[in-house]
Amino acid sequence: MAAGVAAAVLAAGAAFLLRGTGAERQRNLIIISVDTLRPDHLGCYGYERDTSSAIDSLAEDGTVFLNAYAQRALTWPSLASIMTSTYPITHGIRTNGLMLADEQPALAAVLQGQGYRCVALLANAPQQNWQGFEEVKWLYDKPLTDYAIEQIRTLRDEKFFLWLFYVAPHAPYEPPEGYGGLFDPEYTGPIDGSAETLAAIGKDRVDLSPADLNHIVSLYDGEIAFVDDQIQRVLDELRAQGLLDDSLIVFTSDHGEDMYDHNYYFDHMASVYDSSLRIPLMFRLPGTIPAGARLDPLVESIDIAPTILELLGIRAPRAFQGDSLVPLLEGRDVDLGPCFAEWQDQIVTVRTDAHRYVFNPLEWNPYWLKEHPEVTYFIDREELYDLRKDPGETTNLAAESPEVVGDLRKRIDGWIGQYDWKLNEFDANPHVIDEDLKESLEAMGYVF
Repeated sequence: MAAGVAAAVLAAGAAFLLRGTGAERQRNLIIISVDTLRPDHLGCYGYERDTSSAIDSLAEDGTVFLNAYAQRALTWPSLASIMTSTYPITHGIRTNGLMLADEQPALAAVLQGQGYRCVALLANAPQQNWQGFEEVKWLYDKPLTDYAIEQIRTLRDEKFFLWLFYVAPHAPYEPPEGYGGLFDPEYTGPIDGSAETLAAIGKDRVDLSPADLNHIVSLYDGEIAFVDDQIQRVLDELRAQGLLDDSLIVFTSDHGEDMYDHNYYFDHMASVYDSSLRIPLMFRLPGTIPAGARLDPLVESIDIAPTILELLGIRAPRAFQGDSLVPLLEGRDVDLGPCFAEWQDQIVTVRTDAHRYVFNPLEWNPYWLKEHPEVTYFIDREELYDLRKDPGETTNLAAESPEVVGDLRKRIDGWIGQYDWKLNEFDANPHVIDEDLKESLEAMGYVF
């Protein structure tokens, strides 16, 4: 197994990992997900600020995947990939606002067929055609937690799947009262975390001072701390109801956030880099999943649902494209291959242990401000980054590393052929987005 895996912990836990996961031992499932959450802003991933004590407790009691990647840095496509275990090219949600087909196999539908009561409480994308849920409720973060606690009390004597999706770290970065000054209380400058400020910085390519950038990052971190407190309330209620240690808890995100790492850009929807594609991922179930393990292998969002089903003793649909991560949880040396992501039908990127390669044959530069389509996010025709020396993906080595580019291009060509990915196919076909929904999404900063 890759270096960095807590081998002793894994060996101790693997002996009983799947004991009693047949139907008679099926556990409750709680997926806690947070919009726009970079793993490197969590204590359990090495962050120096105290943003995430509740999330860190899940990591301490469970297993953390250090290198998990989304299949698109955009909420609707990414969540669809998590729930259907398929790439966006397969499930068809290439941008926000498109609807999954009724017949698309999905995690909740499988669990519903096994007698689970499935409830989704979502602060973003509740309008999606999520199959298998008896209730999908649109609530923002604190009311979402309040209702989650009610649901836990209501469902405590039944077999249930509860999916929570918090939105707070999503721009604008405007933490609730009590959280805005947590990490930068002395700041007196003019910069704030409003959508207008972030847009102006990107549009005008503003060179921020260290103090100004730190303030924006601090506001983002304050949002994370707020969500973490909400998660703690959920964990406390699960403990009070005697469900915490008898439920499978999965924690993840839909995508990260660029946070000024590239192109003066803070958002995510235009990005094809680690800053916006890398996500946190951890699984917790005491007595079944090893506690305190930290796993290095590359994994994808589409691997989450197959892993859940195997841990619950349920066969995954053949249509799922992801791999179960149970062999890794058991300590086996398994190479699941590189991670792939797309930018709609324009760009494909592949991420290996050592490199990221971006294939942008039409030299498409996404625009991200509706009022200023001339403001684009620069992505070269081909980009190659040596992640061992350049984890921030700042120096493009494509021109000087033709052999590496050739090898990674072959991997992308293989993926394109396997999943029938085509350039410019998306816009050539009609895709209708409800106008009210489109207006709602544009209010959140999304561009169509």
